[in-house]
Amino acid sequence: MASVTRGVTTPASDITNDTSYGTLAWTAPENAGVDDTAYATRMFGTTTVADNVIRLVVDGTVVGDNKADTTTDWSYTEDVFPYGGDTILWGLTPSVAEINAVDFGVVLSVYQGTAITYYLKALNFGFSIPSGSTIDGIIVNFKRKKVAGARSAQLAYVNYISITVYYTEATSGTNLQVQVGDVFRPVSEIYVNVGDVWRSATAFVNVGDVWRS
Repeated sequence: MASVTRGVTTPASDITNDTSYGTLAWTAPENAGVDDTAYATRMFGTTTVADNVIRLVVDGTVVGDNKADTTTDWSYTEDVFPYGGDTILWGLTPSVAEINAVDFGVVLSVYQGTAITYYLKALNFGFSIPSGSTIDGIIVNFKRKKVAGARSAQLAYVNYISITVYYTEATSGTNLQVQVGDVFRPVSEIYVNVGDVWRSATAFVNVGDVWRS
Protein backbone atom coordinates (compact mmCIF):
# COMPACT_ATOMS: atom_id res chain seq x y z
CA MET A 1 0.00 0.00 0.00
CA ALA A 2 1.29 3.44 -0.92
CA SER A 3 0.36 6.75 0.71
CA VAL A 4 0.37 10.39 -0.29
CA THR A 5 0.72 13.27 2.18
CA ARG A 6 -0.94 16.51 1.15
CA GLY A 7 -1.56 19.98 2.53
CA VAL A 8 -4.61 22.03 1.62
CA THR A 9 -5.36 25.62 2.65
CA THR A 10 -8.76 27.30 2.66
CA PRO A 11 -10.24 30.51 4.16
CA ALA A 12 -13.22 30.77 6.46
CA SER A 13 -16.60 31.83 5.10
CA ASP A 14 -18.33 32.45 8.44
CA ILE A 15 -16.58 34.84 10.87
CA THR A 16 -18.42 36.31 13.85
CA ASN A 17 -18.09 37.64 17.38
CA ASP A 18 -18.51 34.84 19.93
CA THR A 19 -19.56 36.50 23.18
CA SER A 20 -19.00 33.39 25.29
CA TYR A 21 -15.49 34.68 26.06
CA GLY A 22 -14.11 38.16 26.73
CA THR A 23 -15.89 41.51 26.91
CA LEU A 24 -14.85 43.55 23.86
CA ALA A 25 -16.48 43.13 20.44
CA TRP A 26 -14.65 43.06 17.13
CA THR A 27 -15.84 45.55 14.52
CA ALA A 28 -16.76 43.99 11.14
CA PRO A 29 -15.52 40.47 11.97
CA GLU A 30 -16.65 39.23 8.55
CA ASN A 31 -13.87 41.30 6.94
CA ALA A 32 -11.33 38.68 8.03
CA GLY A 33 -12.60 36.23 5.42
CA VAL A 34 -10.94 37.86 2.38
CA ASP A 35 -7.33 38.92 1.82
CA ASP A 36 -7.93 42.57 0.89
CA THR A 37 -7.86 46.04 2.47
CA ALA A 38 -10.85 45.51 4.78
CA TYR A 39 -10.18 44.33 8.32
CA ALA A 40 -11.83 42.99 11.43
CA THR A 41 -10.72 45.56 14.04
CA ARG A 42 -10.57 46.24 17.77
CA MET A 43 -9.37 49.45 19.44
CA PHE A 44 -7.35 49.35 22.66
CA GLY A 45 -5.40 51.80 24.82
CA THR A 46 -1.78 52.81 24.48
CA THR A 47 0.20 49.70 25.44
CA THR A 48 1.03 46.23 24.13
CA VAL A 49 -1.55 44.28 22.09
CA ALA A 50 -0.98 40.51 22.15
CA ASP A 51 -2.60 37.14 21.52
CA ASN A 52 -4.76 35.87 24.35
CA VAL A 53 -6.36 32.66 23.04
CA ILE A 54 -5.94 30.76 19.76
CA ARG A 55 -7.71 27.40 19.83
CA LEU A 56 -9.50 25.16 17.36
CA VAL A 57 -13.25 24.67 17.09
CA VAL A 58 -14.38 21.06 16.56
CA ASP A 59 -18.06 20.13 16.37
CA GLY A 60 -18.81 23.74 17.22
CA THR A 61 -16.91 23.58 20.54
CA VAL A 62 -13.69 25.43 21.40
CA VAL A 63 -11.16 22.70 22.23
CA GLY A 64 -7.49 21.74 22.15
CA ASP A 65 -4.24 23.46 23.06
CA ASN A 66 -4.01 27.24 23.26
CA LYS A 67 -1.32 28.19 20.70
CA ALA A 68 -1.44 31.94 21.45
CA ASP A 69 1.82 33.84 21.91
CA THR A 70 0.68 35.80 24.94
CA THR A 71 3.93 37.74 25.50
CA THR A 72 4.80 39.20 22.08
CA ASP A 73 3.41 42.58 21.02
CA TRP A 74 1.73 42.57 17.62
CA SER A 75 3.81 44.09 14.84
CA TYR A 76 2.92 47.29 12.97
CA THR A 77 3.93 45.42 9.79
CA GLU A 78 1.19 43.30 8.25
CA ASP A 79 2.21 39.69 7.74
CA VAL A 80 0.94 36.11 7.96
CA PHE A 81 1.50 34.59 11.40
CA PRO A 82 1.12 30.78 11.49
CA TYR A 83 0.24 28.71 14.55
CA GLY A 84 0.56 24.93 14.81
CA GLY A 85 2.43 22.77 12.32
CA ASP A 86 2.27 20.03 9.71
CA THR A 87 2.66 17.39 12.45
CA ILE A 88 0.84 19.26 15.25
CA LEU A 89 -2.74 18.35 16.13
CA TRP A 90 -3.28 20.81 18.98
CA GLY A 91 -3.69 18.01 21.53
CA LEU A 92 -6.59 16.53 19.55
CA THR A 93 -7.33 13.59 17.25
CA PRO A 94 -9.74 15.18 14.75
CA SER A 95 -11.45 12.96 12.23
CA VAL A 96 -11.85 13.69 8.53
CA ALA A 97 -15.59 14.21 9.05
CA GLU A 98 -14.92 16.77 11.79
CA ILE A 99 -12.43 18.69 9.62
CA ASN A 100 -14.84 18.73 6.66
CA ALA A 101 -17.78 19.89 8.78
CA VAL A 102 -19.10 23.48 8.65
CA ASP A 103 -18.57 23.86 12.41
CA PHE A 104 -14.79 23.24 12.26
CA GLY A 105 -12.62 26.30 12.68
CA VAL A 106 -10.62 28.50 15.04
CA VAL A 107 -11.06 31.27 17.58
CA LEU A 108 -8.82 34.26 18.31
CA SER A 109 -8.94 36.49 21.37
CA VAL A 110 -6.59 39.46 21.84
CA TYR A 111 -5.80 41.32 25.04
CA GLN A 112 -4.26 44.48 26.44
CA GLY A 113 -3.88 44.43 30.21
CA THR A 114 -7.26 43.36 31.56
CA ALA A 115 -9.09 44.24 28.33
CA ILE A 116 -9.94 41.01 26.49
CA THR A 117 -11.78 40.66 23.19
CA TYR A 118 -14.59 38.31 22.39
CA TYR A 119 -13.59 35.29 20.37
CA LEU A 120 -13.20 36.17 16.72
CA LYS A 121 -14.69 32.84 15.59
CA ALA A 122 -13.96 31.58 12.07
CA LEU A 123 -15.91 28.56 10.80
CA ASN A 124 -17.00 26.83 7.59
CA PHE A 125 -13.65 26.42 5.83
CA GLY A 126 -15.08 24.12 3.17
CA PHE A 127 -12.55 21.30 3.43
CA SER A 128 -13.23 18.15 1.39
CA ILE A 129 -10.50 15.80 2.60
CA PRO A 130 -11.00 12.26 1.23
CA SER A 131 -12.64 9.73 3.50
CA GLY A 132 -10.16 7.30 5.05
CA SER A 133 -7.34 9.84 5.23
CA THR A 134 -5.28 10.41 8.37
CA ILE A 135 -5.07 13.97 9.70
CA ASP A 136 -1.39 14.73 10.37
CA GLY A 137 -1.24 18.41 11.33
CA ILE A 138 -3.08 21.72 11.35
CA ILE A 139 -1.74 25.24 10.82
CA VAL A 140 -3.87 28.31 11.47
CA ASN A 141 -2.77 31.41 9.56
CA PHE A 142 -3.64 34.95 10.64
CA LYS A 143 -2.72 37.83 8.34
CA ARG A 144 -2.74 40.72 10.81
CA LYS A 145 -1.04 43.80 12.26
CA LYS A 146 -1.30 46.52 14.88
CA VAL A 147 -2.14 50.10 13.89
CA ALA A 148 -1.47 53.31 15.82
CA GLY A 149 -4.66 55.31 16.11
CA ALA A 150 -5.60 58.76 17.40
CA ARG A 151 -4.32 59.78 20.84
CA SER A 152 -1.86 56.85 20.81
CA ALA A 153 -4.63 54.25 20.74
CA GLN A 154 -3.61 50.83 19.45
CA LEU A 155 -5.86 48.92 17.05
CA ALA A 156 -5.73 45.19 16.34
CA TYR A 157 -6.35 44.56 12.62
CA VAL A 158 -7.09 41.06 11.25
CA ASN A 159 -7.12 40.92 7.46
CA TYR A 160 -7.47 37.23 6.69
CA ILE A 161 -7.83 33.86 8.44
CA SER A 162 -7.06 30.53 6.77
CA ILE A 163 -6.31 26.99 7.91
CA THR A 164 -3.91 24.51 6.34
CA VAL A 165 -4.64 20.83 7.01
CA TYR A 166 -1.99 18.18 6.34
CA TYR A 167 -3.28 14.68 5.77
CA THR A 168 -2.14 11.32 4.45
CA GLU A 169 -4.39 9.73 1.87
CA ALA A 170 -3.99 5.97 1.71
CA THR A 171 -4.04 4.45 -1.77
CA SER A 172 -3.90 0.89 -3.06
CA GLY A 173 -3.92 -0.89 -6.37
CA THR A 174 -7.70 -0.75 -6.54
CA ASN A 175 -7.45 3.05 -6.70
CA LEU A 176 -4.99 3.13 -9.59
CA GLN A 177 -6.29 4.03 -13.05
CA VAL A 178 -5.24 2.72 -16.44
CA GLN A 179 -5.82 4.39 -19.81
CA VAL A 180 -7.93 2.20 -22.07
CA GLY A 181 -8.33 3.95 -25.42
CA ASP A 182 -9.00 7.54 -24.46
CA VAL A 183 -10.67 6.68 -21.15
CA PHE A 184 -9.04 6.22 -17.75
CA ARG A 185 -10.59 3.33 -15.86
CA PRO A 186 -10.02 2.10 -12.29
CA VAL A 187 -7.77 -0.95 -12.18
CA SER A 188 -10.63 -2.77 -10.45
CA GLU A 189 -12.55 -2.64 -13.74
CA ILE A 190 -9.70 -4.04 -15.86
CA TYR A 191 -9.17 -7.74 -16.61
CA VAL A 192 -6.02 -9.24 -18.10
CA ASN A 193 -5.79 -12.50 -20.07
CA VAL A 194 -3.17 -14.73 -18.41
CA GLY A 195 -2.84 -18.18 -20.00
CA ASP A 196 -6.35 -18.06 -21.46
CA VAL A 197 -7.74 -17.06 -18.07
CA TRP A 198 -9.15 -13.57 -17.52
CA ARG A 199 -7.86 -12.24 -14.20
CA SER A 200 -8.57 -9.01 -12.37
CA ALA A 201 -5.82 -6.46 -12.88
CA THR A 202 -6.05 -5.58 -9.19
CA ALA A 203 -3.86 -8.58 -8.43
CA PHE A 204 -0.66 -6.90 -9.65
CA VAL A 205 0.11 -3.81 -11.71
CA ASN A 206 3.52 -2.91 -13.14
CA VAL A 207 4.42 0.65 -12.13
CA GLY A 208 7.93 1.77 -13.13
CA ASP A 209 9.19 -1.82 -13.50
CA VAL A 210 7.80 -2.68 -10.07
CA TRP A 211 4.83 -4.99 -9.67
CA ARG A 212 2.46 -3.50 -7.09
CA SER A 213 -0.63 -5.00 -5.54
